[in-house]
Amino acid sequence: MRKLRDYSGQLNPNIKLGNFSKDGLVRLLKMYSRLYLAVDGFWYLAVKEKVNNDMALTCGSGRNSVGMK
Repeated sequence: MRKLRDYSGQLNPNIKLGNFSKDGLVRLLKMYSRLYLAVDGFWYLAVKEKVNNDMALTCGSGRNSVGMK
């Protein structure tokens, strides 16, 4: 089976990461990293709006997270 560059085409309920080419996996990882940053930003803004900026920075999911160095 040839390696996939993306997941276009018919539904394959048994697809695995190993079915994708290295280029396809790199593109997927880049997309996931952008999505993670977007979700983290929305989370920060929601906490900042509900509580305050200091609390959002203290308990954030990024570099300043509780227990994170």
